[in-house]
Amino acid sequence: MKAEHGEELARRDRGYWWFRTRYATVERSLRRTSAVPLRGLLDFGCGSGGFLRHAVDRGLVAASEAVGIDGDPAAVARVRAMGFEAHQADAASLPSLSLASRPAAITALDVLEHLDDPVQALRSLRAMAAPKAAVVVLVPALPSLWSEWDDRLGHRRRYRAGSLRRDLEAGGWKVKQVRYLFCSMLVPAWVRSRVRAAAARDEFPSVPRWLDAGLGFATTLESRFPWWPAGTSLCAIGVSEPQESE
Repeated sequence: MKAEHGEELARRDRGYWWFRTRYATVERSLRRTSAVPLRGLLDFGCGSGGFLRHAVDRGLVAASEAVGIDGDPAAVARVRAMGFEAHQADAASLPSLSLASRPAAITALDVLEHLDDPVQALRSLRAMAAPKAAVVVLVPALPSLWSEWDDRLGHRRRYRAGSLRRDLEAGGWKVKQVRYLFCSMLVPAWVRSRVRAAAARDEFPSVPRWLDAGLGFATTLESRFPWWPAGTSLCAIGVSEPQESE
């Protein structure tokens, strides 16, 4: 993660409408899939710890059982300063990371698109998970929406529903659902992909409070319905089936 991106996440990841919608979606997914409170939550690519704080505040998991992993030492320091366990590791070093216990749920929120080998990362996370653990993954959707924004953030790919399902299954997860999010953002994203201007420096541009509230309400309401045929993000839910050694 670039330093300026990490700083921007730290400023935005609790209050900005886009994060509120994502976190609410992930929370609902975990509540449908797992017993709450969770016996351990691992957030891979935890950034500045926004989802870990959301999960603890909402009673999904105890603070003592919330763990973050990130390759950026500044992000790890921020998460530790919040009082959570955090480890510095990238996808390649996941197999050598040892946790005190195997988490009942794993999240990877806008992480896989940055990785050269997302399947190997998913396999490593599967090996770290408890039997019948849940995984919730968010990724940017639709290669046709590729823009300067993706280049600036270091994305390797945007996913289709089928390609995300294949990666999860190849990583050892049984997929329960793959669905699109942010259908209402398709037109702005399409325009952005067609305008070959330099990407805005601020990934999450400031909006008036009334607009932030309106966007948050509309996209959160929209996210409660899983049948949208397209959207700017994908959400996948999977579970780890017990292996012979478990």
